[in-house]
Amino acid sequence: MIIILQIYTSQFRYSGIDRQDITIKSGNKAFSPTWGMVMGYKNKLITEEQYTIQYLQMLDESLRKNKSEWDKLLSMDEVTFVCYW
Repeated sequence: MIIILQIYTSQFRYSGIDRQDITIKSGNKAFSPTWGMVMGYKNKLITEEQYTIQYLQMLDESLRKNKSEWDKLLSMDEVTFVCYW
């Protein structure tokens, strides 16, 4: 089965029905980066590319550990991930 999900990103203030908070403080932990990732990037200890690689690896692990959260997400037609950026 092929699932097509449109994924968007936006700043935290976005309030659409498809909003998915992925911030580390208040967001869905199944999709949130770690503090180490966030602070590493903010403090220029890791590059955007390194952050992206780490985040994708984290999502792979999350898929195995948080199946119900992923099932909810994948049942949507579109989602907008929000964070502070």
